Amino acid sequence: MSYWCGFDDSDDSINMTSNVAPMWRLAGADLAELNGKTAAEVKLVLISAIRNMLSEPHKYKALNPANGWGDYKSCVTYLMNLAILCTEVEATDLFYAHH
Repeated sequence: MSYWCGFDDSDDSINMTSNVAPMWRLAGADLAELNGKTAAEVKLVLISAIRNMLSEPHKYKALNPANGWGDYKSCVTYLMNLAILCTEVEATDLFYAHH
């Protein structure tokens, strides 16, 4: 199963396997809980989560899925791409995440 994330007023959306959801939740970015938040709000949460993951990679690599679908590196890259997307839309655009 994948998480699709994007913004209401944008055609751009990106997805990632839900197998790495425990990593982004542990880092402080529960994407499902960000539904309806603005791009400006989401960007702050994502930047904090990315910093958390980069500062303690061993903590998150321990959560790499055994089935090989997703890993620490792909999770960090996904969050970075979402943060970039936040800067490409209006700050007031509303975020969605669904799987």
